[in-house]
Amino acid sequence: MKSSDKGREIDKRVFEWFCEARGRNYPITGRILQEKALVIAEHLDQMDFKASNGWLARFQERHQITGRTISGESAFINNEVVENWKATVPTLIEGYELRNIFNSDETGLFWRGLPNKTLATRKDSCKGGKAAKERLTVLLTASVTGEKLPPLIIWKSLMPRCFNKSIPSGIQWYANKSAWMTSDIFEDYLGKLNERMPQENRNIILFLDNAPVHPAPSLSNVKLILFHAIQLQKHNHWTQESSRISSSITEDFC
Repeated sequence: MKSSDKGREIDKRVFEWFCEARGRNYPITGRILQEKALVIAEHLDQMDFKASNGWLARFQERHQITGRTISGESAFINNEVVENWKATVPTLIEGYELRNIFNSDETGLFWRGLPNKTLATRKDSCKGGKAAKERLTVLLTASVTGEKLPPLIIWKSLMPRCFNKSIPSGIQWYANKSAWMTSDIFEDYLGKLNERMPQENRNIILFLDNAPVHPAPSLSNVKLILFHAIQLQKHNHWTQESSRISSSITEDFC
């Protein structure tokens, strides 16, 4: 076999291996591809083959391979369950105006965290420091039309010194030793939300994940719809909307 033919054979076998590995949802890096190419080259007795960075770049370009972020456990989604759930949504929200359809979710806020990207000179090694671990829990709630309710924030101190003995307006502040959401805090939040709605002459529907800390009491003006775990794994409209809400509210309140 000619050297050029061996090169094409290496390319073919590496790509076949890559497709099989990704078909099994194995994460593959450029370095892994280079090592695999060297093994295949050795089997083909192509000892002068170099799996250089240039070869890797050309290989990726030929096969349109790009870097991606792995989406959690999305490979284990039961799409039939997800589609069935999506089909029930119109029935669930029937009779509710868009402004009265809300989504609520918690997120962690590492308030001392620094950006993970920076401007730097070419000689700068861009080494980072130790990551800050101080975390607040923030519950964000917003409607389909973009109405944002005051965020619920949980920290370890009920009255931090920086507050100067007064809770800032526009937030709901809670505290416990772990700064995590609890069923008591969430039930109190729901109660206050339910008390607010009659004052605005509103009945709302609230979508949220089916977490142990999310009790589902019967409320007069707030209808709760809990996502099941299998539905939450899907990055469908609702989870995407939750991420968008998290980002926009963070910009406004943080």
